[in-house]
Amino acid sequence: MERNFSLYLHGPGVVRFEWTDGKTVAPLTAPSRLLNGTWKHIAVVANSTARHAAMYIDGQLAAEMPMPVPITKTVFKERSTGWFNNVLQVTGTPTDLLVRAILGLVYNVYPSAPMIQPFGAHTWQRLSKHTLPNTNMVESPTVDTPEHRDWLAQGKLWLANVQAPGLLDDKAWTEEMLLDLRLHPGKSTAWAERPGLDLAELSGMQVDGSANRCPQADFRVHLDVQMHVLATDPAFFGLWGVQPYRSNYVDEEILDCMGRLLRHYCVEGRTARMLADPYELKHVADPDFEQGLARWQAVPAEAGSVGAGKFAGYGNLQGRYPNSSIGDTFAVMTRSAKTPNTLRQELQGLKAGAVYSLTGPNRRPGGPAGQQIMLNFVELQPVLTD
Repeated sequence: MERNFSLYLHGPGVVRFEWTDGKTVAPLTAPSRLLNGTWKHIAVVANSTARHAAMYIDGQLAAEMPMPVPITKTVFKERSTGWFNNVLQVTGTPTDLLVRAILGLVYNVYPSAPMIQPFGAHTWQRLSKHTLPNTNMVESPTVDTPEHRDWLAQGKLWLANVQAPGLLDDKAWTEEMLLDLRLHPGKSTAWAERPGLDLAELSGMQVDGSANRCPQADFRVHLDVQMHVLATDPAFFGLWGVQPYRSNYVDEEILDCMGRLLRHYCVEGRTARMLADPYELKHVADPDFEQGLARWQAVPAEAGSVGAGKFAGYGNLQGRYPNSSIGDTFAVMTRSAKTPNTLRQELQGLKAGAVYSLTGPNRRPGGPAGQQIMLNFVELQPVLTD
């Protein structure tokens, strides 16, 4: 396209006019926010010959500046932020038109791999399924790679990943805080504890994509609830950007789900929940063995060959985040040459024809995994990976 200028909202209620000569992008930004519930008339006069640009709001001069570069017709590939050209077709006789766009959709971070190695790295090919088509910014510590050059060639942004000093919060997460997070998936863990922080001053929001610590909750639904709040709570109207954090704490299933959620809420602008699945998972009782073997039926191969144990940090080794004691309990089996040790229980609440996934770590000290999971009255499907 050849229209190398754009007028858009740069954050909540901030109007910005941008233009380019094909090499340099120049901005003209209104000095104040416009979120006061009334209609506004906005006009921009840009004279490339006189090198002067001015913005008028309701007929009054709001901002002006010398133009460092003229507006020239240089072909650009269309991109999601900055330069755009969309056609809206309307049928019927609508009385109101409400446009809400999330301009910055950030993927964090490339390259990355899950904490559990067998899940496989989040390759560019894997991201191309549901993540990259629904984002326009990639956060990465690497540059000058084929992925970097391909992304920039699409007119999208590649953000440098560096840690700013003094921003880390050393406040420890307690089990009570994690439990509250699981029971209230739409509740904020940020602004209420930051005195003086006004939501109206935010231009972006980070979605918690890494707190998948409790097996009793469907983390996909947890993400859906968070995104639904961003899409429906008036406090977030005008939000400039969304970044799910962080890809190295999730497997491929959660990664793909987050990409679909970005499309559902931020690209397509839907406000109804994407998932209809229940949030609480009650199919397996006490999957973490927090109550020892009380909820399980143990069939030991020999006396004392099946028991329960606890190891500080075991949940962290499984890639559960943030760090806590949740996941530190487990079942312990001593191998026998006579017969296998067995733990069993009847699964609850399964629906005929539905598809379920079952994931769990197992460890044989000094060697490979030595356990099998056997399911009766179900049809098993192979798992396809990259």
